[in-house]
Amino acid sequence: MVEVLLVLLIVAVLLLVIAWLGLRWPPGPFPSWLPQPAAPPAPAAWPEDLPPPVRRAFAAVLPHGPVEITTAVISGTTALRVNGIPLRARFRFIHQAGRSYRHAIEVTWFNRPILKIDESFVDGYPRMALGPLGKFEGTSTLFQAATLALWAESIWLPPLLITDPRLRWQALDDTHARLLVPAGDGEEELLVTFDANTGRIAAMDAQRYRDAGEDAVKLGWRCLTSDYTPFSGLLSPRQSSVQWSDQQRPWAEWTVEDVVYNAAVGDAMRTAGP
Repeated sequence: MVEVLLVLLIVAVLLLVIAWLGLRWPPGPFPSWLPQPAAPPAPAAWPEDLPPPVRRAFAAVLPHGPVEITTAVISGTTALRVNGIPLRARFRFIHQAGRSYRHAIEVTWFNRPILKIDESFVDGYPRMALGPLGKFEGTSTLFQAATLALWAESIWLPPLLITDPRLRWQALDDTHARLLVPAGDGEEELLVTFDANTGRIAAMDAQRYRDAGEDAVKLGWRCLTSDYTPFSGLLSPRQSSVQWSDQQRPWAEWTVEDVVYNAAVGDAMRTAGP
């Protein structure tokens, strides 16, 4: 009897180790986005009314000046922490500049998808599908959260943040500025921190809803960015993380592997998957 229990214990431990290793196994990225778009248009003139720290920040990532970006496909891998459980996933964020986005995220086990997350904010309507965990859509809290995500993720579309006429920048000091973004009939606010040495954006902070229910409360939401890397001629963060104010560690750490600009994404915005 003791021998049987010992064997069962060993088997259980081995299964737990295998399950753990599978969740920690680095996922491969989504396939490359095809077809590749045409070359971007010639740069436009710099806006004349940018506050000095904002002008410095974008001069540091737009070496040839502002170019028109209509779409972006941002792909990579991520480390997630959900209720303390570490997960690995691949992601693809598809943006229609300043208008809509779709998030396709696949949590993997030994590089095989075990949970697919599909989020979208198309034509001002937010949806979130968490596989078997449920679906949420259309609430005011989701709308607010999606609006902030749309503009925070536009750091990978840097010209948009200085050329979109709906945005308002207000400098606070040499390393901080307030970014006011459109949200329905009103505005939402992001506090932007610039790196004192490089001038580039290092963080964005906001008060954001985490839960989809109408009774949710806002929490501090911080996005950190680093390791600026050339993608299709523009510099944008390769590393980023997202953390809530009531948590000790980021819940998501993103590694961007590829950014494709000005590709045709219309069909992808309204279908599931990457």
